[in-house]
Amino acid sequence: MINSKFNPFSTLFGRIFIGFWGTVLLVLAATFLINQQFNQYNNVQPIESYHKHQLKHARKELARADNYQQLEKKISRLQSQYRPKRWIVLRDTETGKLIKNKSPLNCPNVELKQLAYEAEPLQVRVKEHVLFGPESVSVNGKEYKMMMVYKTTPRADFYRALWHSPEWLKFLIAGLLTILPCWLIARGITIPIKALTQSARNLAEGKLSYRVPKQVIARADEVGQLAKDFNYMAEKIEGNLALHQRLLGDVSHELRTPLTRLSLALALLAKNPQNMQAQIDRMELELDKLDEMIGNVLRLAKLENDDAQLEFTAINLQPLITDICTSAQLECDTKNIQLNVTTHGTLMVNGDAMLLSTAIENIVRNAIKYSPQNSNIKVTAKTVEHAILIQVSDSGPGVPDDDIDKIFNPFYRVEKDRDRISGGTGLGLSIAKKAISRHEGTISAFNKEQDPGLTVEIRLPAIVG
Repeated sequence: MINSKFNPFSTLFGRIFIGFWGTVLLVLAATFLINQQFNQYNNVQPIESYHKHQLKHARKELARADNYQQLEKKISRLQSQYRPKRWIVLRDTETGKLIKNKSPLNCPNVELKQLAYEAEPLQVRVKEHVLFGPESVSVNGKEYKMMMVYKTTPRADFYRALWHSPEWLKFLIAGLLTILPCWLIARGITIPIKALTQSARNLAEGKLSYRVPKQVIARADEVGQLAKDFNYMAEKIEGNLALHQRLLGDVSHELRTPLTRLSLALALLAKNPQNMQAQIDRMELELDKLDEMIGNVLRLAKLENDDAQLEFTAINLQPLITDICTSAQLECDTKNIQLNVTTHGTLMVNGDAMLLSTAIENIVRNAIKYSPQNSNIKVTAKTVEHAILIQVSDSGPGVPDDDIDKIFNPFYRVEKDRDRISGGTGLGLSIAKKAISRHEGTISAFNKEQDPGLTVEIRLPAIVG
């Protein structure tokens, strides 16, 4: 198989170039062939060896005749043996008269007489006839010049008629010769473009699952690459719209709880004005949750926009992680949680400091949220094979194996242990995952093997050197 890199058919330029020159060569070959055929008409050439042998054989046969009647009989017998049909013509050297036995009516007499005067045998083509000779024959003391005539094939007649055809007909034939290669080139371009057009229309009509057919994707040229890019675009659009629709539904669902509680608090306040402060505190709490949720939704929406510019600089994660854990220590103290932080060496990455800080902080606070009283949380960071490895392990109930990959989805909560009662909006890990992916990193989670708890692991490309 030819490497697509060196395959001229793998690009539109190569196909058009080869198609163009292929058509040119086809027309040139046809023109050359016609010229070759036509050049044989009214053209004197050296006699072919086969024709020379026929002349010598006929001379021997005719020389055996004793009189004119025997000569005619021998001529008739020889003519009946030739395939394809040949006629023998004799020229009387004394009178100059041509002796023809059943030769065609349109036999070129003038050319035959001229040929009879040649010193050496020649071959002459005159329109649809081929003449060759002369050969001297002596019959009963009388001298003759013998020549032979035969008609050309229908194919030769076709070439002759084509050559003598009007100029417009020649141009028409040349155009017909180019129709097939041009049609093949056009078909190779228009069919996949029509498929792309149909795919674009279906996408515009809301059929987001429609894709360019596989036979177009399989092409190795620019059209195939365009089809691949189109399908990639369609998949991105379908995924983004699905995500936005799901996010809109989740936001609508999540907003109901704080709004319902606010409405309930207002109703209780109207019925029992004496308990005003308690209801106001409750409303402030729900408003804080609502504000946090809206802020996280906006932050996630911004991260979902891959075109949003980030301020990437060289960052040492060691002090950043230390600052995050120092700030989180206050929350740990309220639950008597021991927060152990271990960092190894300089942890340099290229990234957006604020975004990475938000991602790591969300994971640490998530660990605090689900860890019980009097437990431990372990945070480690080190360099492993040109990558920065950060692990945050809590002492919570863990996550069922079937749900581990889902905890990074927006608004997802494990119903049994990680529900709304524990607080939060279900967006922290989603924001962390998107932030890490924007830094070309990965984030994953797994349950601890021996003790209860969940470990969230981050890998970021390290700055080498």
